[in-house]
Amino acid sequence: MKKKKIAVFSSGWGPDIIRKIVSGMEEQFPEGYCDIYLFITYATYVMDPEIKDKELNIFKLPVLDDFDAVLIVRNSINFENVVEDISGRCVAAGIPFLCTGSAVEGSYYITTDNYTAMKDLVNHLMDEHKVKDPFFIAGTDNSEDSNIRMQAVKDVLEERGMSLSKDRYMYSDWEPNKAIRFVRKMIEHKEKLPDAFLCANDTIAMNICEVLYDNGYKVSEDICVTGFDNDFLAQVFNPSISSVEQNMDKVGIECARFFMDILSGKEREQHILVPCSFVPSESCGCNGTRDFESIRREVGKRRYLDMFHETIFDSDMELLDKFIMSATSYDDLSDKMGERYLEPHEFEGDYLAVMLDPLYEKSIYNPDRNFRSNGYSKTVKTLFSMKDGRVYSDTSEIESRDLLPNRYEDTKNRIYVFMPLYGESGGYGYIVVEGCMERVNDYRLNKFKRNLNASLEKFKKDLSLSLLNLKLQEATEIDPLTGVKNSKAFEARGLELQKRMSFNSDLEFGVAMFNVNYTRQVYEKFGAEIGDDYIINTCKLICKAFTCSPVYRIGSDEFAVVLLGDDYNKRNLLLENIRNKINELEHSDLPVYEKLSAGSGMAEYDTLMDETVSDVLNRAKEEMMDNKRTIKKGRLK
Repeated sequence: MKKKKIAVFSSGWGPDIIRKIVSGMEEQFPEGYCDIYLFITYATYVMDPEIKDKELNIFKLPVLDDFDAVLIVRNSINFENVVEDISGRCVAAGIPFLCTGSAVEGSYYITTDNYTAMKDLVNHLMDEHKVKDPFFIAGTDNSEDSNIRMQAVKDVLEERGMSLSKDRYMYSDWEPNKAIRFVRKMIEHKEKLPDAFLCANDTIAMNICEVLYDNGYKVSEDICVTGFDNDFLAQVFNPSISSVEQNMDKVGIECARFFMDILSGKEREQHILVPCSFVPSESCGCNGTRDFESIRREVGKRRYLDMFHETIFDSDMELLDKFIMSATSYDDLSDKMGERYLEPHEFEGDYLAVMLDPLYEKSIYNPDRNFRSNGYSKTVKTLFSMKDGRVYSDTSEIESRDLLPNRYEDTKNRIYVFMPLYGESGGYGYIVVEGCMERVNDYRLNKFKRNLNASLEKFKKDLSLSLLNLKLQEATEIDPLTGVKNSKAFEARGLELQKRMSFNSDLEFGVAMFNVNYTRQVYEKFGAEIGDDYIINTCKLICKAFTCSPVYRIGSDEFAVVLLGDDYNKRNLLLENIRNKINELEHSDLPVYEKLSAGSGMAEYDTLMDETVSDVLNRAKEEMMDNKRTIKKGRLK
């Protein structure tokens, strides 16, 4: 049976949630059932709207006609029209799709029973800890999860003949700093504090605990604080946070069961409800059932290991940046990536692909090029790929809808994670890793992407600038009349040859010199335009004779040729040919200005005779002047 393909769309907000969901799915699927393609963005942590759009562009990469089903982690994607766009593409592709958190038109949806668990939490506070005046710190006013939790608070109070008045809740927009400022203001203005802060998530709860401690209040004794999600950090926090476990691993299991049923043709209910559970702990005054000593010892060990791995990770990122910035061209960049991953590496795993828009390479040579800002080009180019720890040299283009090179063709269920790459001028590609869900959870995958992003952008800018400087330099070394190199370029070549002479005893080169005859007479008799043509055409004659060597105009009517390679080997024949051509023109019936004429001389570098390049040049000049006199004596005037 051919493996299914399931696309998952999520933001990196609440990374433990997406890790648990995807891992739960992977655990439930039978061997060889499907590959999971996780498209993930960290746009939640981006303030700049333009960069946010570039982050979200990764959701437009997959062609959903190529997939069997889709999971949208809707309660992590709090961006306008994004979920609607994905769901619309699912409908157009005719594939089933499942949303977490709440439904959209045409979808199945799976939720955790926030409502019941939140009621259990509030009832516990009021029954066990005699809470009478709770304050709810909500998320956003359009968050369904937050609104369900607030509704549960309201309903419990109403059942007890109470109400949640408008001065007893606020919207934090999921920003802890906003909640912190609000509570500090309550304290500074000596407003009546509640006897419990009920927070819409654990992050807000932990920060509220710190605000209270900073202002002399004891959490649980003076004021209870609760959270939601039961994050690991909330469990090891001091005090450990009373919270609600959403059982996201069970959500993942139920998602897998749903996909297997629906793809086999079975009917499924539109709404799947997964139970949650209230977990009392220290922040409300309970000891709970946790072994706090063991948990905190574990976090101490994790802290050390995190610091250790972070040090290695930072070193790896510095090494990657060093290799990228040492590249001198786009092709060299691909080679340098390959060289880097021949070095030991731990973080990236055994599969990594860096895919770039073909415009990335073109933009190096034309910095004004803009990339697509909406979706991806029809093809992408493999900058680098590694599979099973082996670096692949194939850097060909693939269809964007194929998504990745060197796909595993086996019976193991694989998880491919996709993240966007972009620069100032737009989105220019993406990275793919296989597995690495732990890296999603600890944010290091996002840090890796950011580092690679920055290095690729810096490389592109630096190389573009170097090429521009080279063009400017070349422009100053070009003779405007003839288009060959000028005396400045000849001096630079002389210095280069001088350096090579000092350490290379086998160096072979020669210099041919040409001085154009009768230039003053042609200019005086026929004018500047014909005089210029006389110089230009003589230059062309020299260039045509020495096709493999650079030609320099080093004076108004003087040229030099540095003889290298094949031209050096055939130097005597080439000089004889051009002299014969000049002799032929000398004795032709052409007008004077078409009888191209030049004295010529040549000398080869001799290690026994020459200490400097000037020694070679002077011998060539002497021969040139002798030849020039010979030509003038024989010309009929």
